[in-house]
Amino acid sequence: MIIPLTSVQIPQLTPILMVRMTSNPYQSSDLLVSEITFQNILLIAEYVLIVVDYT
Repeated sequence: MIIPLTSVQIPQLTPILMVRMTSNPYQSSDLLVSEITFQNILLIAEYVLIVVDYT
């Protein structure tokens, strides 16, 4: 059984992004970095799932 990491990580990371968005509305560059990191984590998780699926 393969556990989809993306569905596990989204609920944990989305509130963090929301909190940062509401607490630091003027630090758009800092928010952008966290969003890019979030996207990269999802891409890595999907890549890992593909690799596990093929083996």
